[in-house]
Amino acid sequence: MYIIKDVGNPKVPFNGHFVHSKIEVEKTTKTKQFYAGDLIIPMNQVGNRYLIETLEPQARDSFFRWNFFDSILDQREYFSPYVFEETAEEMLSENEELKIEFEELKSTDAEFANNARTQLYWLYQRSLNFEADYRLYPVMRIMD
Repeated sequence: MYIIKDVGNPKVPFNGHFVHSKIEVEKTTKTKQFYAGDLIIPMNQVGNRYLIETLEPQARDSFFRWNFFDSILDQREYFSPYVFEETAEEMLSENEELKIEFEELKSTDAEFANNARTQLYWLYQRSLNFEADYRLYPVMRIMD
């Protein structure tokens, strides 16, 4: 699966779309539940070239580049700092590795160290409350 890490957009549309010009992805492996209505498209067919060119997010004419999957870029779930602070403290006290990573980032990044909301958001992204499918590309390779 891909997670869309960064996307660049032009200032004006082209043919009614803001064509993504810079698409950075991160590859990840996850277990995913499939549901009725999900499509599985075999890749051992004559249309392979078309499938690759339209379904790979970084391809020149991909559906993602032309804005057809932009809803994955919208984060729907957020946190309230005053509510999440207690959870953040619990996370840091219960997870030593997370605490070390957090403290190291604070010591090496002055902007992060001086911004409490950024620190809480960083912890929120690593919490069970964070939206699991945020920026997760909806096309995936099925592994045996």
